[in-house]
Amino acid sequence: MNVTFLGFGQELLKGTVVDQQKQALAFASVVLKDSLSSKIIAYTYSNEQGQFQLKLPNKRPLILSFSVLGFKTQNLPIKDRNTIPNLTIVLEEQNFELKEVIVHAVKPIERKKDTVVFNVASFLRGNEQVLEDLLKNIPGLQVLTDGTIKVGNKEIESVLVEGDDLFEKGYKILTKNMPPNPIDKVELIESYSKNKLLKGIEDSDKIALNLRLKEEAKRVWFGNAHLGVSLDSEKRTSALGNLMNFGKKNKYYFLTNQNSIGHDATGDLSQLINPYSADEVSGIGDNQEVETFLGLEANSPNFKASRTNFNNSKLVSLNALFSPSKNFKIKTLGFFNWDDRNFYQKSIAAYNLGTTQFTNTENYSLAKNFVLGFGKLDLNYQLSKVKALELVSKYSQKDQQHLGDLIFNTLSTREVVKSKQTFVDQKVQYTHQLTARKVLLIKGRYIYQTNPEQYAIDHFFYQEDFPNSTVNNVSQKVDNTMKYGGFEAHYLHRSTDDNLFQIQLGNQYREDQLVSGFQLFQDQQLVLSPEGYQNRQKYSIHDLYFKSNYTFKLNRFSIKGKLQVHQYFKELNQQKSQPFVLNPKLGLAYQPNNNHKFETSYAFKSSNAQLPELYDAYILTGFRSFSRGTSQNQLLNTSSLMFNYQFGNWGDKFFANTNLLYTKMHDYYSSTALLNPSYVKSTKTLIKDKSLLSISSQVDRYFKAISSNLKLSFGYTDTQYMNRVNSSNLRQVSLKNFNYGFELRSGFLGIFNYHIGSSWSRNLIYTSFKESYANNNMFLDFFFAVNDQLTIDLQTERYAFKNGNKTQHEYYFADVSARYELKKQGLSFSLVGKNLLNTAEFKEFSVSDIGSFTNVYRLLPRYVLLQVGYRF
Repeated sequence: MNVTFLGFGQELLKGTVVDQQKQALAFASVVLKDSLSSKIIAYTYSNEQGQFQLKLPNKRPLILSFSVLGFKTQNLPIKDRNTIPNLTIVLEEQNFELKEVIVHAVKPIERKKDTVVFNVASFLRGNEQVLEDLLKNIPGLQVLTDGTIKVGNKEIESVLVEGDDLFEKGYKILTKNMPPNPIDKVELIESYSKNKLLKGIEDSDKIALNLRLKEEAKRVWFGNAHLGVSLDSEKRTSALGNLMNFGKKNKYYFLTNQNSIGHDATGDLSQLINPYSADEVSGIGDNQEVETFLGLEANSPNFKASRTNFNNSKLVSLNALFSPSKNFKIKTLGFFNWDDRNFYQKSIAAYNLGTTQFTNTENYSLAKNFVLGFGKLDLNYQLSKVKALELVSKYSQKDQQHLGDLIFNTLSTREVVKSKQTFVDQKVQYTHQLTARKVLLIKGRYIYQTNPEQYAIDHFFYQEDFPNSTVNNVSQKVDNTMKYGGFEAHYLHRSTDDNLFQIQLGNQYREDQLVSGFQLFQDQQLVLSPEGYQNRQKYSIHDLYFKSNYTFKLNRFSIKGKLQVHQYFKELNQQKSQPFVLNPKLGLAYQPNNNHKFETSYAFKSSNAQLPELYDAYILTGFRSFSRGTSQNQLLNTSSLMFNYQFGNWGDKFFANTNLLYTKMHDYYSSTALLNPSYVKSTKTLIKDKSLLSISSQVDRYFKAISSNLKLSFGYTDTQYMNRVNSSNLRQVSLKNFNYGFELRSGFLGIFNYHIGSSWSRNLIYTSFKESYANNNMFLDFFFAVNDQLTIDLQTERYAFKNGNKTQHEYYFADVSARYELKKQGLSFSLVGKNLLNTAEFKEFSVSDIGSFTNVYRLLPRYVLLQVGYRF
């Protein structure tokens, strides 16, 4: 090889590849590698004149590799960087057969019809412990603090593994626990359909993620395990185990998690037990669940929940998919969750009711423990190429107990809530693809759910209502049972010109039975079961309906029309009514080109009141709060107007989405409240004209020059409504919220990466008084990949809260983790430090239409966790 060059000083490397006769060699592969790790840093091909150019990173030993079929591969070390490079590479012919290494160009992001493919290797930074960490690095995806994954303003429907959906809307149990190392690609699927016989026929705007695994991770058992213990006297522990096998026929994912470091390993369990997705073609009864009236809850602070979660959580999850034959799939899902949680909170509530003003103080310690078991069996049988039958059975049971120790205005009291929830769910669905463009679905479902609750408190706060009693403790029992049955036939027809016609004919029935009893005791002796505090309600709704949808497409325009016709048969305590309802909706979409998409719609809806708005005797819902509904069982009318604009597509370097929603509630249930220092009594009141305006916008921009992704967000809400407080007169309430923020996340190939961002929120309330407060959250994270074995992650946060023009409260946090991995042995060792600044308390301010509230939360103290991990 003959090489002539003048040296290397600037970032741009240029040269020419020729043969020994000085003839240009076209399409020669030019690969730039790290000489230490042999990782490919950049690549290109020579043009027809044999010319090429590459950008060089600074301060790194490099190797240039040149190869072309029929010639010997040549490697050139790059050491001198003093002058402008101008290379001439002469390759020698090779007449014998060569075992050639072919470098394939792998794009970080590719689009294939309605799927965007993200090559995982392009988004790994080295500090990813679970799948959720990887998804945060992918442009266009937004992972919220609770684990919810959004694309633009839409939450994804599912996270699939090799095309199979194990968890549906309960995907957080997967993303919060599965290691990212076996994943090769993440696919973002647009126009996602749960039922494959509906693909290309239904008009879906849903989004799902699909995980494609590396070839070596398929059809083999693999997993990981982590065990950690803190080095302080508390001896906090963390243990995680994943065992999985994803074959073509069978898939298994077994998970166990135990921790006392505040980590939530499950996300929202209700989405796992009974997932709900609006306008789901295959859905029926998804939004049906029993009402809950009692339950001791602590306010959630506006920052990481793990910092206030004094927990001892245990989880075992066993999930499998079997394919006994090509046309038969069996999915099983089971999990058991035990948790003991403690919350500590102090609060000052300053009530401002015009002529009445008072302040209450609380010092609250809450212990919550529960045991939850859930099982699901999903049988999916493909009767033929065009027919499918699905049977789903679910069962869950949750036993829980809440204990609260409270000092209220210097008075010490203790309260307890016990409940035992039972949930049974049976669903059947038959799908028949009549032709390539016509589908018939027949669906049926039955749900039975009970939620008995028992409440007791060892103090009596209600002397004003019961002045001459000798009561010193109270108790209340609430039995609530819900039964639901539904049947529906659904026909879809997609015409040759891409128009869609749908009709649905169905019958649904729901029955709620509520029995509650409030009792007053002197020690163990029953003194009184007062009238007006005992409920025995039966509320049933029989809904016979017809729904029709039509989507008409004309070039780049789409017009969507919907009409729902409902004949209701309602009964509340033997009072019957039979309202007839029409609910229309009209939408328009316009897409002038691939970069712009406009959507707008208008809808009018009449809906029925729910049980919490109708029971007519008081229920004690907290130690000092009573609530009751009203017997006014009327229809509630609502109008809504929506507008959405989208620029770009998922995975583009620039993507933006803006959504506007205006809702007018012509009839709504507000409240008439009586407040005094000892207790609150609230009654539902039917009022007219409540309005809600919501505007949200997100921008996602990738800057190649700095290898960083920028996210911008903006939101505004304006709520206008009326209520009564300590008066017979209605008063106007106006709530406004502004929020905006940014994030900048780097994607460097070197040892260093960063993630910086900030968000601001301002809340204002106007009623008989005016009040406001503002929040600000800033963070700056650094990540160092010292080498292939050692990584260091530093996270810093700042929170600031300001009450109007008063003093601002600031809080600072720092967390650090260092991880050393012995890759050949599959071992890793980690040192994790949380709350290094040892911030003990966190104060937060908020306002409502009745006053201002200051909450102080106790935080998990500083601890250092030593972890050992094993990957196999």
